[in-house]
Amino acid sequence: MQYELATRHGNISSAKVGLFSTRLKCARCGVWYGRKTWASNTKYKYTVWQCNHKYTDEHPCSSATVKDEQIKDSFVQALNQLIARRPQQSQLPQVLGDMFGTSRLEEQAAACQTKIVELTEQIEALIAENQRCALNQDAYQARYTELDTIYRKTLARKTSLEADIAANTAKHAAITTALGDLTGEPVSEFRPSQWSALIDHAIVDGDGIRFVFRTGEQVRIALKG
Repeated sequence: MQYELATRHGNISSAKVGLFSTRLKCARCGVWYGRKTWASNTKYKYTVWQCNHKYTDEHPCSSATVKDEQIKDSFVQALNQLIARRPQQSQLPQVLGDMFGTSRLEEQAAACQTKIVELTEQIEALIAENQRCALNQDAYQARYTELDTIYRKTLARKTSLEADIAANTAKHAAITTALGDLTGEPVSEFRPSQWSALIDHAIVDGDGIRFVFRTGEQVRIALKG
């Protein structure tokens, strides 16, 4: 009898409320920023980003409340500083390769696959033996359950590793492409693709934003108006 498990997985998506969701962090308390709507019942309605715990303590959090345009303008300034800071990027491919390399993950996934094959053979042999002769059914069921549990855990681990490999590969490609667009010429406008690819997170304090890039570099920009 062929032992087979169904492994259908739906697409996992993360819906974000806005481009800056889970990217802005409060310098004072470390809590993520959230989108807030001000003057919602008037014609002057507009949205801002502020610390989600800004008013939970006795004293309001001192980190700035920022608008989309302030974030975008500051990010463009940060990119231009990044371009000016390192005119030569000879070591960047190696840095990115180290950050998003998949060799170790691929080795672990291959080891999982080997174990899955071994477990499948053991389970099929156990089933065949139980068909040939009358085994103690309690012992048979216990052994079957043990092997099946290990199989499922190993399969889940392999699936997780493959997802990590795909994610790292995609991030590496996106960052390489985004950095390739920074050819030394000043950046003049905000591009969502560059934000998504290059920014790990940004830390907002009382009068500025510190951008933490996926390359490990950081740039702080003072907020304007």
